[in-house]
Amino acid sequence: MKTNSLKTNIIIHFILFATIPLLVAIFIIMHQLYKSQETAILHKHLQILKYVQMEVDNLIDDIENTGDYLAKFNINKIKQMANTIVSTHKNISSILILNKQGKLIQISSKTKVNIFLGYDYSNMIFYKALQNNKTKYWTNAYQSYTTNTPSISYALKVKDDFIVVFVLNLDILNTLAKKYKSIDGTTLIRIIDNNGIVLAHPDMPKLVAQRQSIKNTDLYKKYIAHHKQHTQMIFYGLKDDKNLGTYGRSKKLKWYIVIKENYNTLFKTFNNLVAFMIVFIISLILIAISFALKLSKSILRPLDVVNIQIDEIAHGKDIKLGKYKNEFKYIELKQLIKNVFIMDKKIKHREETNRQKDKQIYESAKLAQMGEMIGNIAHQW
Repeated sequence: MKTNSLKTNIIIHFILFATIPLLVAIFIIMHQLYKSQETAILHKHLQILKYVQMEVDNLIDDIENTGDYLAKFNINKIKQMANTIVSTHKNISSILILNKQGKLIQISSKTKVNIFLGYDYSNMIFYKALQNNKTKYWTNAYQSYTTNTPSISYALKVKDDFIVVFVLNLDILNTLAKKYKSIDGTTLIRIIDNNGIVLAHPDMPKLVAQRQSIKNTDLYKKYIAHHKQHTQMIFYGLKDDKNLGTYGRSKKLKWYIVIKENYNTLFKTFNNLVAFMIVFIISLILIAISFALKLSKSILRPLDVVNIQIDEIAHGKDIKLGKYKNEFKYIELKQLIKNVFIMDKKIKHREETNRQKDKQIYESAKLAQMGEMIGNIAHQW
């Protein structure tokens, strides 16, 4: 049977007893700190998401209310009001007025336009939708002919089947998104339409101009495609950077509003804390090991003395009870060596007694043999 050193086992168990609870406690504390950090970030993101959803819906409401207001008037009045609305309304870049055949009869714009009167819009999706009993229609993102910029449009029918089209430059969404900054200076907000096309991305505006789709991204596949809105997401961006965020949908047009921050930036302070805690843990472990060794030594030294004295007794050496008296700080060990000493004395006394008995028996046997021999001699004589 394999035997182990009691001394080694005691030292190992002391070290484990000193370090394992410490490691478990630190792990639990760090885990709770990490979860608290995640929860605080999610709460902040959801608050921002709520405000952005409200602003987007207010923007849509504002355009629709303007359209409803114009629809109360006849076409001549609408033509007169169009220039005023464009010049005073910050979110409307152009207003197009089409006749019932879809031909452009008037254009009002903040900037120079690259389109002529009479342009035929009858093949446009919004025109076909309005001809199919719809009275209002929001388009997807497109490159505007009038301003040559990424835009969306809101079209509605007015009296006598004329069509009014409000053209909105997508910069208004970028401007809205720019108000919300991450701690590293990048913008928090991305706005995506319900087809996955980027409508607002202040840090990479070319994605808006290119009408970039996010359907092949980690964000879309893992979360948006599975309708996991208002949950905390960890995903990789277009630059393969790790991000933490959440998303929701606007009530009006069901646009996706994504909030994301760089994961490493968010947890930079936390990671610094982790690094400090690692150094602190190592220091505590070294202190614990040192304490365990010192404690084990204070316990094991008397055991060593007991072992030495028992070994001396086993080899017949004379021992003195007071020889190691300073080593015995524990009553139990002191009593143990005292009992061993008493046992040694008793064994030696018993051995001496047995030796005397054996001597007496030997002498008696000699005398008996001599007596028997003398008796035999006398008989022969």
